[in-house]
Amino acid sequence: MKKMNLAFVFAALLGMAPLAKPASIPGNWTLHYDWNCTGSYGTLAMSLASGGTWSGGGLSGNWAVIGGTPGTTSSDAGMLTFNFSSAKTVYSGVLASKTVTGTQSTFGGLNGCFFMEAAGAPSSSVSEQAATDERAPNKPEDAAGDR
Repeated sequence: MKKMNLAFVFAALLGMAPLAKPASIPGNWTLHYDWNCTGSYGTLAMSLASGGTWSGGGLSGNWAVIGGTPGTTSSDAGMLTFNFSSAKTVYSGVLASKTVTGTQSTFGGLNGCFFMEAAGAPSSSVSEQAATDERAPNKPEDAAGDR
């Protein structure tokens, strides 16, 4: 089976034009995930590669950006979507400069909220809490921690 470019698949589903991989997206990001949107965040350090793949914490997957400034590769705004190679979990959120805010789902009944910060983005009080919150359960790929 031939692999499909996620940017084009997501773009077709949303009726949007995909961007080339913007130069400002690849790099180190911190994912702050919260299953069931309880206010208890776990974190995952991620590295987004220019080829549309990501890795971190022993996990990996694909990512794509949709939208942005027409006719450019600007990443000032748009949608960032990524998945996990080891699970059916998908995260999708609004990209604004060096942050992303959105939701995630396993499509099996588990849903949650997340935000991401690029390396060098100003830290928020929520991300500082997430870094020290021992209540933050589970894994980023699903609420049960199953892969």
